Order: sequence, then C-alpha cells, then structure tokens
Amino acid sequence: MDKFITSICQKYIERLLNRQKQWPPVRGDRLINLQLVEAEKEEGFRAGLPQHGAPDDKVKRTPILHGDLFKVEESKKPVKKLIVEGNAGIGKTTLCTMLAEGWAEGKILTQFNCVLLLPLRENRVSSATSLAELFKLLHANERIRQSVVEELEEREGKSVLIIADGWDELSEDNQLETSFLYDLLFGDVLPFASVLLTSRPSASAPLHDLPSVNRLVEVVGFNEENIKQYIESEFEQFPEKASSLIKQLENNPVIQSVCSVPLNCAIVCNLWHTLDQELPRTLTELYTQIILNIILRNVKKKFPDCPISCNSFDKIPNDLQNTFWLMCEFAYECLLLDQLVSQKMICPFAYPNLVTSCCALVCCSLHDHFYL
Repeated sequence: MDKFITSICQKYIERLLNRQKQWPPVRGDRLINLQLVEAEKEEGFRAGLPQHGAPDDKVKRTPILHGDLFKVEESKKPVKKLIVEGNAGIGKTTLCTMLAEGWAEGKILTQFNCVLLLPLRENRVSSATSLAELFKLLHANERIRQSVVEELEEREGKSVLIIADGWDELSEDNQLETSFLYDLLFGDVLPFASVLLTSRPSASAPLHDLPSVNRLVEVVGFNEENIKQYIESEFEQFPEKASSLIKQLENNPVIQSVCSVPLNCAIVCNLWHTLDQELPRTLTELYTQIILNIILRNVKKKFPDCPISCNSFDKIPNDLQNTFWLMCEFAYECLLLDQLVSQKMICPFAYPNLVTSCCALVCCSLHDHFYL
C-alpha cells in the first residue's frame, strides 16, 4: 500500500508542477467559489435544491473552503458521501484536481490515507467492472495492485477518499444501481470509503434521496468582483491591459455575463492576450473569434515558424480548409440529432477525409477528442 500511495502522490504532484503548461494557466483556487447547501433535516441531506421544489426558507447556503469539504462540527455526524454540483465550465474538474494535489502535498484532506481520483468521462474508468480492473489504470505493477485491492477490500475502504468526477458524463447503464461504479460509490464494494462525486445538477438530483448522501455543495460562478480579480491576476504583468478589459466588460453586460462562468472568463482573457483591438461586441462575434484563436494557437504550436494570421474563416490556411468544413458538417449533423458526440461515436467511414488528416485535426484542436 505504501508503494502505491507514493506512486499516486507523485502523479498528482507532477500534475501540479506542470500546471503552467496546462490551460487555463491560473491557479485553480482563483476559479472556484463553493457554497455548502444545508437543509432542515435530522440526518444527512435529502431535501433537494429549491429548483427541485424545496422552499427557500428550508435551504441555507453558506460559503465553504475547498479544504473544509469534509469537516463538520463535533456534535454532527461525519460526512461520508458528498455531491458537488455545478454547471458546465464552473470549475468541478478543477476542484477535483486541486483536492488530489493538495492531499499529495499534505496540505488538505490529511484525514485520508489514500485519495483516488477517477475521471468518469474516461472510457477506461467507466468500463471497469471490478476493483482489480479499475486498479489496472492506477498502477502498472500487478503484484502491488493485487496487494492494494486485497487490503482495501479487507479494510472495506476505511480512510480512503474516492473523488469521482463527472457523474453526468456516464451512460445510463453505469448510473444504474446494478453497475459496478454505482456499487463502488454508493454500495458495498468499499462501504466505509468516503466519496466526493461531481455532476451537473440535472444528472445528480436523483441521488439526493440516497441515505448515504449527507452533504451537498454547489460550485457557483463569478460575480463582478470575482471577474475583476481574475482578470487582474491573469494580467498581473500588464495592468493597463487588465484595466482596459475590465472597462470594456463593464460597458458590455452581454459579454460580462458570459464571464460569470469561470471557464468562459479564462477563455475571454486568453483571447484578450492576442487582441490589439476592442473586444467583440456580440456573442456571435465572440464565439467566432474564440474558434479562430484556437485554430491559430494550435497551428502555431504545430508549426512555430509558420507566419500565419487568421482573423476570419475565409483566411484559414488552405491545408486546413477541407478538414475544418468537414468538422462543421459533422457538428451540424450531430446538432440535428440533438446529441453530444463521444469519442466512440465518430464514424471514419462517413468522413474518410478526416481520418487521413491527423495533422489538420491537431491544428483544429481535436486531437484529444478522436480515436484515429
């Protein structure tokens, strides 16, 4: 077990050290506002949010620090199963990463001997049907894996925290009570393990009534002051550029409202790094510029010596044009079907030109989304 814990701590810390290479390149604690949702219940949390019908006077929301998620008053029962809800881009995944890194550094969650970070959106995680199969993803040495699984099962998960990110991204089959993941998080696989599960509210609402779920936390967006603080931290070396962006947002409530989602705020800041003109005035102009900026950034990353500028779709380099418009066609057809597309849903036979243009896919920032 000691060797396994040392190994996963090293992985979490390596992520922390590589944060400057990640995006958005800002400390996660500047992205996240958390609120503890408390209901008038004798045991646990089973009241549901106001949007699910609970009266406002029955629900209280108070700010909570990410390091205090499992802390309770001495007179209350310990928190074992915790749900963190929030809309897309609000900071749920960033929170999970921060918690794992903070535990590896010995700064937070020190009451747990082992913290397992499970990104549920990854097919290798969601397709696991046993602890032994799941741990193949967590450690390369079979002997160590078997020893750890046996010890966890013997101790029934005591002093273990499972951080499961993305319940809403699981298939319906994996959300059933008969699935291994459901049994791991809420059942008898490791009954004494603590669990932190993130999800969009629409998917996790049915879990509120589970007897084992005894805390609900919401990740909430930025207010105007948060947006200002984020921009100032992002442009710490360029205060005039920060002031200019803040002023333009104050004069454009439409774009400013978009920045209430932390990820959107990060995207706008990233865009502002490259603009020498005014910020786009409409959402359509903003999204268009963001797409062009992503393509330009990846082209320069792939071909650093190539003198390319790109300020309209018509000026996308010729070598990328066909791939880009095939992607647009593919996205439009999926929109008509009213469904999100996962990695396994791409059909190379329907779009053979996509498959033969790996470099173009990379330049269009789709290298993490397609199996080729």
